[in-house]
Amino acid sequence: MTFYQKLQLDPFVLKKQIHNSVSKNERQKLFLIMLLRSVLIVAFAIAFISAISYGFGMENSFLAVILFCMLLSLRFVHFGYKISHSIVSLGIIFAVLFSIPLIFQLENIYLKFVLNLINLLLLLFLTGKEPQMGNPGLYSFSYIFLLGTSVKLSPAQLNSRFWVLLSCFILFAVIFFQKHRHKDTEVSISQSIFDKGIASMRNIWLAYYAIGSSLVILLSEVWNLPRAMWVGFAFSSIISTFDFSNSKSRVIDRMVGVIAGSILFMILVNFIPKDLLGIIGGVCLGLSATYRFKNVFNCFGALALAFTIFSGNSAVAIRIFDNLVGVLLAVVYVFIWKLLLRWMPVELDGF
Repeated sequence: MTFYQKLQLDPFVLKKQIHNSVSKNERQKLFLIMLLRSVLIVAFAIAFISAISYGFGMENSFLAVILFCMLLSLRFVHFGYKISHSIVSLGIIFAVLFSIPLIFQLENIYLKFVLNLINLLLLLFLTGKEPQMGNPGLYSFSYIFLLGTSVKLSPAQLNSRFWVLLSCFILFAVIFFQKHRHKDTEVSISQSIFDKGIASMRNIWLAYYAIGSSLVILLSEVWNLPRAMWVGFAFSSIISTFDFSNSKSRVIDRMVGVIAGSILFMILVNFIPKDLLGIIGGVCLGLSATYRFKNVFNCFGALALAFTIFSGNSAVAIRIFDNLVGVLLAVVYVFIWKLLLRWMPVELDGF
């Protein structure tokens, strides 16, 4: 395996190789590769987000975060059907992203719920042929994040949003074509969605995921929760696994990680500037192979931004409270889902 190929590996794989290596020199090389990989991703993220913010306006900086995450994923994970249909789906995804600030400005929360549900169903069904590859989690996170950071945009700002999305669609389509044009060339989008029947376990699970995320967005707005997207992230992270036997451990790991990360950030911010802490958190996140530690270092970036809006103690309290609410809602939702499965003529491992 070449040096470049090793840079593309997930931290979990690299750590496994480090653990299995009998050579101290090889272990050191692998660790340096893992560290370099993380630093390069953070540096590229900063450059990419800064370029879009500078070129299209600061109101598109949060959109740039989502586009960066999409770019990393699109290079390796395809949609599971032929390239011509995939490019059309990519266009629909970008149309959904453009609609988010328009939905945000609506006053009728129930209309917003319906539109959010439709958008999430589109995102998940278009990209979720193989949920284990991570697309449902990515696009659910992207939707919640962009909705949670939306502000009222002027016509000029909406025009700027259109052009940044169009430019990135063209770029992403080219990359997607180059990387995946020879994959699943005989599979259409309809075959991808209905290959195991309209009521396959996968389709039911994708609908369950979309409905749950939409309900949490609605409840967060009805309850007027501060930094409500954190509730959505916590909820989504628990229900995003198809293996229900994993739910309990994810609940524990989520809360332990959030509490530990928030406390650690509160201590370190007294000695290190918050913006630098956000970058350090991003690098450490790239070195993390477990869900618990990823939650620890996710707090750094989240709180670095929240500290510009709330006081330090308030930001930490809100993060812990929102995550607790999201986790509790997920526990209730998963419990109801498991009850409903008893009356559904499908198997849990129905992929």
